[in-house]
Amino acid sequence: MTDEQWQIAWKLYQSGSSFPPEQIHSFLKNTTGDVEVRDAVLAMFGGTKKVESLDRIGQKIGRYVLTGHLGEGGMGEVYAARDSELGRFVAVKFLAQSAVGASSVDRFIREAKAASALNHPNIVTIYEVIHTTSRLGIVMELVDGMSLRQLCGSPVPVDRVLHLGEQVARALGAAHARGIVHCDIKPENLMVRQDGFVKVLDFGLAQDLSSMASSSILPAGTLRYMSPEQSRGGAASPAGDVFSLGIVLYELSTGAHPFESGSLFDGLKALNEAAPRPPSSRNAFVPPQLDALILRMLAKDPSQRPSAAEVARVLESRFPNQAVEASVADNANLIPAPAGTGPEPAIDRSRLTLNRLNWMMLATLVLASVGSLAWFTFRKDVPRRTADLEARPLTAQSGWERSPAFSPDGQMIAFTWTETKKQRAQIFVKRFADDNPVQITDPKKSGNIGSLSWSPDGKRIAFKRVEGDSGAICTIPSSGGEETRLLDLKAADLSSGMDWSPEGKQLAFSDLLPNTTRNAIYFYDVQSGEKRKLTDPPDGIWGDWDPKFSPDGRRLAFKRVTAFWLDDLYVVPSDGGSPIRLPSSKRGISGHDWMPDGNSLVASCQRGGTIYALWRWLVKDGGPQQRITFGGVDAVTPVVSRKTGRIAWVNRFDDLNLYRVPMQGGASERLAASSALDGQGSYAPDGRIVFVSDRSNSRELWVARADGSMPARVTNFNGAALGSPEWSPDGRRLVFEAQIDGQPDIFVLTCELNTSRCGEPQRLTFDRSSEFLPTWSADGRFIYFALRGGGPWNIWKQPANGGSAQQVTQNRAFVARESPDGRWIYFARPDKLEVWRMPTPNFRSSLKEELIVGPPYSPHAATWTLHGDEVVFLDVAKENNVAAIRAFDIRTRRTRTILEAAEISTDDKLSVSPDGKWVLCSKLDRSGSNIMVSDDLR
Repeated sequence: MTDEQWQIAWKLYQSGSSFPPEQIHSFLKNTTGDVEVRDAVLAMFGGTKKVESLDRIGQKIGRYVLTGHLGEGGMGEVYAARDSELGRFVAVKFLAQSAVGASSVDRFIREAKAASALNHPNIVTIYEVIHTTSRLGIVMELVDGMSLRQLCGSPVPVDRVLHLGEQVARALGAAHARGIVHCDIKPENLMVRQDGFVKVLDFGLAQDLSSMASSSILPAGTLRYMSPEQSRGGAASPAGDVFSLGIVLYELSTGAHPFESGSLFDGLKALNEAAPRPPSSRNAFVPPQLDALILRMLAKDPSQRPSAAEVARVLESRFPNQAVEASVADNANLIPAPAGTGPEPAIDRSRLTLNRLNWMMLATLVLASVGSLAWFTFRKDVPRRTADLEARPLTAQSGWERSPAFSPDGQMIAFTWTETKKQRAQIFVKRFADDNPVQITDPKKSGNIGSLSWSPDGKRIAFKRVEGDSGAICTIPSSGGEETRLLDLKAADLSSGMDWSPEGKQLAFSDLLPNTTRNAIYFYDVQSGEKRKLTDPPDGIWGDWDPKFSPDGRRLAFKRVTAFWLDDLYVVPSDGGSPIRLPSSKRGISGHDWMPDGNSLVASCQRGGTIYALWRWLVKDGGPQQRITFGGVDAVTPVVSRKTGRIAWVNRFDDLNLYRVPMQGGASERLAASSALDGQGSYAPDGRIVFVSDRSNSRELWVARADGSMPARVTNFNGAALGSPEWSPDGRRLVFEAQIDGQPDIFVLTCELNTSRCGEPQRLTFDRSSEFLPTWSADGRFIYFALRGGGPWNIWKQPANGGSAQQVTQNRAFVARESPDGRWIYFARPDKLEVWRMPTPNFRSSLKEELIVGPPYSPHAATWTLHGDEVVFLDVAKENNVAAIRAFDIRTRRTRTILEAAEISTDDKLSVSPDGKWVLCSKLDRSGSNIMVSDDLR
């Protein structure tokens, strides 16, 4: 691009920043016809402004038949295609029709030449360049997998980091040996197949060292992954690729970017001056050898970096006993930060020659990048973070650590821990000066434990103990000993916390209001035993949870729950009064605590996605929220030590993946997998599957082929609670539940047959009650759903094209499915592990209700389906048996087992394939939670 084009692009970017995302493309279309300018502006917005694609599915280009649309970018579009002569599937990348300038064509051809010159198993294979009357295309290997971007955001297990990094390094080593530098290594250009094999893509910016001019060039690539010399316009070199790969390995190892900053100028300075924190300071499981290697790769001086071949050899060794040498701290140019500035990284004197004007000039040059410029992905309505917590795990235990609580002096922490899900959690206490925690509860006692709170004198710990439908608040000496039962609870719920008042006279907790299903905040006087109510939540909501006293004891912060993932924070005087609502984003909140100064709260909440992160709320004048943790794992239940300023929270992760199991029994096969949630799968009549995934940080619907390949996102709700997708009998529509502005509603999505192309979701219900678990009638004309208004759950049905809903059941029901012949409605009860049926109005029968599946089996209330004459259900785990998928034959009354496995998700979906060969289920491949501690919020 010319300087004039970049000036235009920059002005359009500034003007377009005031437009909502959905209007950016129209704005650019009406203001410029220059595709290079338009693509540069779209890149500045981080690729979130989708470029229009051509509908070419089914067309034949030469011998290639286009079968699916894979994506689009600055240069054009990528399609899946079938080679009609060789019978194989390929990817075809077309140069955009408007991008026909000489520079665009040269770059396009350069990509083909660079990649085709490299015959390496970890580099995408280029088959040919095709010319048509109107299009130029590259035919290449079709990689069935996901980009490494989908693994970023949370730490990846070290073994996998080594395996992935080794393959990329070998590919780069082979390219460098041929004199080719990639120049744009980033997670988006690195694909990992389902078998773990990595492919390096997109050589569109590659440079041939043998033909490069010696003079400097404008920076090309993606700013967040450029080397320092590349960002300054220096010539491309193999060392630049190594630096970029170092950033990728850092992100995979820690879940964070080594040079993340809140502005363009700060980012450039960090890239050129700041020494990154060691990866092990963010993830204690990173071994010293990997720590040292990544820091060498991120050296400012290119001559100090290892070669790609050396990186591959070190990663391949899987780190024997000898340490990898790391010459990153002995550079004579490194000086410590000025005294009093805190634990900032050392600064390189040789890089301190750029003043503010130099940085502004450099920023202008960086805008000339022809890459994606993902630096501009931040939006104006998202607050910048104010701290980068230097967190460390409390222990090195596997399993599930939960419910942290600080001792009054901040020198100890109590928490619950269990190594396996079959075990009951116990309370442990750990001194920060000691290595090992000490168990203080008796494992022989029955009931589950949670929600801990330390008494102000440090002598006792209050906790909840729940067994079945009964619960209680108990205390135990902090050094261990006999438990004391303080009071019984009507709400047996471990998810709601409690708190001890600063003077130690009363406990605040939540419990059910009499004769309602709503929780309110109560006080319990530990001396008199008196229980009194503080809050009075309105009708139609779930109630008030998680009370927390302010440091002076005069105020109480609590969470008011309207519905699932619909929470607000309130503050109320502890002696009574009207609660004041704090500004929020109508998302889920999972724990909160006061900062020591009493002017702000730290809370775990969802904003712009379904992943929980820690945010700071300024209580005075309803100030803005500020994010203080980042990453792809849920950060929940924060607690703050008012004495030391330490903060602790729980990092939890659930790697749920979609599997299929032979209906006649046999080994399961994984279909859809990522490092996040992939579940709730449902088969379409043509064999496609829809499933729910938060791999994009937001829980959305994805559609894939029957074997799980070619997944494509078909919704864009950006953080709403969403789930329970079901295909219509003709396979043209999807029904699901979603909560976008309050209570959950039912939505319908129209999709094209045999593709992943779907329209915009249309809301079917507008009732202010909670509507869940939609299913189709046998003829596709009606949709059943569970509704809970002011009373119990029951089944309702509504015309699929809109209209009035009518109640179907009267005696409590939770999820319903109509039999294929339309004669019966099968349903579950919300309070019992049973499946029943009743006749439809069109089928005359003397039966009113009939139990179909019950004892000795325990079918999960939501995880069951119908197939022919069978009820396929999830039999929940019992005392001595693991969970199992079973099929009950309605005619013979016999039950057979399809799969027994402890890791089957007990809160998901089951779906049978159209040919009756497979059943979809979800399995939890990895799960756990760890308490993280940071010494201050800085």
